[in-house]
Amino acid sequence: MKRLSILSTAVVAVFCASTVPVSARSSIVPLFVTAPDGGEAAEGFVDENDAFYTVPVVSGVTVTLPRKIAVPGSVMTRYLAADTVLFQAASSDGIAYCASSNKDPDAPPQYDRMVRVFVCLRDDDRDGVFDRAMTTGGEASVFPVMQERGIDWRALDEPVPYNLSTKRPYPVDYTMRFVLRRALPKKDVVFVALRIGQGSEAETISYDRYELGPDGELELFGGRFRVTSMTKDGAQFEVVRPLPIRPVILGKTSTRAFYVPG
Repeated sequence: MKRLSILSTAVVAVFCASTVPVSARSSIVPLFVTAPDGGEAAEGFVDENDAFYTVPVVSGVTVTLPRKIAVPGSVMTRYLAADTVLFQAASSDGIAYCASSNKDPDAPPQYDRMVRVFVCLRDDDRDGVFDRAMTTGGEASVFPVMQERGIDWRALDEPVPYNLSTKRPYPVDYTMRFVLRRALPKKDVVFVALRIGQGSEAETISYDRYELGPDGELELFGGRFRVTSMTKDGAQFEVVRPLPIRPVILGKTSTRAFYVPG
């Protein structure tokens, strides 16, 4: 296996340091991040309810399999094709890599099933070879949402090597957006919503009031922005410090799917 890149190591460290409310989440949770090459700032004046900064959300660390594998499931054997891209996930037993599986041993990799069974693999001794596997059900989503049931790790009869990859298993247009909700120029205050998702289906993760400093700046999730002009109808922003790599945890709850630590 290729050695983890600096980005991959940083992503693992960020997630390990994050606190996830386990009682509200699945036993295995997909791990995604904001794109490492940064986001895009809106040009010119931004009206209320428009985004002033947007950054893609991607799978932070992915690996591929050099050959097809079979994993016994609770009902039937599940298969992952050669070259399947697996995304990183956190389980109660450590880091795992998962992908949507097939019941047909000759089927190609599939990433867009509406009802899925995921196969997850673990490399317990970190020697570049998967030692254990499990299967679990998945919910309907263009991003992977895994159910809590079915978490039953089993030793593989034959260990499976894997390779670090730069491919993305879910090439959909999911973004994190900072949206200007209200501008109060007389008070030097803006209200900003953080939204994550796809198009109109994005969900609001946070909504907060920010008092601007003497230099007109505010900090959002490690990024820093300056309001260069503001009226009651909107504002103009410039990026002082781009948003750093931020973890985006995907675990279905009764109220939301995304969780952004920090």
